[in-house]
Amino acid sequence: MALLRTSLILGMLFASWQTIAQKTFDFNENCRSAYQQITMLKLDPGQAILNEERKKHPDNLIPYLLENYIEFFRLFFNEEPELYAGLSKRVGQRLDRIEEGPHDSPYYLFSKSVINFQAAAVRIKAGGQWEGGWQFRRAYADIRKNQQAFPSFGPNLMFSGSMKAAVSIIPDGLKWLGNILGVKGNMDEGIADLEKFLTLRDDQSLLFRNQQPAIGAHRIDHQGEEYVF
Repeated sequence: MALLRTSLILGMLFASWQTIAQKTFDFNENCRSAYQQITMLKLDPGQAILNEERKKHPDNLIPYLLENYIEFFRLFFNEEPELYAGLSKRVGQRLDRIEEGPHDSPYYLFSKSVINFQAAAVRIKAGGQWEGGWQFRRAYADIRKNQQAFPSFGPNLMFSGSMKAAVSIIPDGLKWLGNILGVKGNMDEGIADLEKFLTLRDDQSLLFRNQQPAIGAHRIDHQGEEYVF
């Protein structure tokens, strides 16, 4: 009887531990509010909301994705040397945390892709073409896998289109890097993905679409139209 009681208690504790320890990708109201602040380049208020979210929901992994946005903006636009020095370590730590999340969520590969894509953009701008190129390759591979696994997840198109367009405007002196890394894309395909993304009306697509005017790192003209990504 005592053994049965002990087994039941242990079973209940184990079940409770599993529930508590389960990581999630929850783009809840706090995260949406933080995302809006961040993409308006109000980085400190955005970080404050993320800090609050982490206290309230420590198992939510979306704050790690959004913190990468903050670091991307600071490094890409402000080029802060001290922040750049620890980039590899911090990106690695965020990717490790994302790895803990449910792999059957569309945000799993999506988050990995975005984090690597942003880090690649920062590295390439700073002259680190080789390391940045490999990060770009990982980002591209993950977003393609996510499109196959979750074809109706609209934000995939925003980043796949941006990546294809970015590949198409690699300077001639760096074409060799794209060939070695096996990353292919052209402007027409990239624009097609972006235009399709802009037609979507689902909740996730509308959320991510709001970032476009505020954070465009590149502007391209294609057949008389201007696109920002």
